[in-house]
Amino acid sequence: MLKESAESVKTTNKAYAEALTKALRLRWSPVALKMVRPDEEIPSGVNAMGSTIRHCQSIIAARRGHCLYLPAKNHACPDGSAILGIVPMSAKLRSGDLYLLFKKLPDIGTARKMISTRQEFSPGDYKATAVAPLENAEYTPDVVIMTLEPEQMMWLCCSSTYSSGDRQVFHTSGYNSACADLVVNVIKNGEMNISFGCYGAWAASEVGDKELYVSIPYAKLPAT
Repeated sequence: MLKESAESVKTTNKAYAEALTKALRLRWSPVALKMVRPDEEIPSGVNAMGSTIRHCQSIIAARRGHCLYLPAKNHACPDGSAILGIVPMSAKLRSGDLYLLFKKLPDIGTARKMISTRQEFSPGDYKATAVAPLENAEYTPDVVIMTLEPEQMMWLCCSSTYSSGDRQVFHTSGYNSACADLVVNVIKNGEMNISFGCYGAWAASEVGDKELYVSIPYAKLPAT
């Protein structure tokens, strides 16, 4: 029964991936991302890693075909894994002191404002992330993340407006964007959101000069 269910989910995911790839002429596979709660089993079809990787890097790996299971020990970015609710946030990150130390923000007030206005999960809400190309995912993801060029994003916005009549309102930043904006914001708000990556993602992963990310709640894919 469980095997049949996994096969049914994979069939649906493959159909979604084929439709999105054809309609938007995607270069990269859409990424199926699931936040794994403490009481959940490891999703089917994903593999544990023997090394560490940043959350933003895992999106790149998944769009290239890798199916990964990333518990706390495999998350290399302490800020990102804390924002995702997988580990507690350190006192220095929470206070904003590190943003001043690395000269990423001008003063402590600005740093604390940035921290207070980003979306986060509470510590312990989740124990891991699972990522895979949507066409290969054997689980139901929370969000689907795509790498797009501006014109592709425009057509996706048109599609969203076509089905709802609504204009899009996005909430993003150059800070903690792949975690806060692509995952936490979308799961909490239930709406599509964009990200240009953050300075960490640009330094550590393969964000193209003409690319951006969009994240869509899985439940809203049929209307996209």
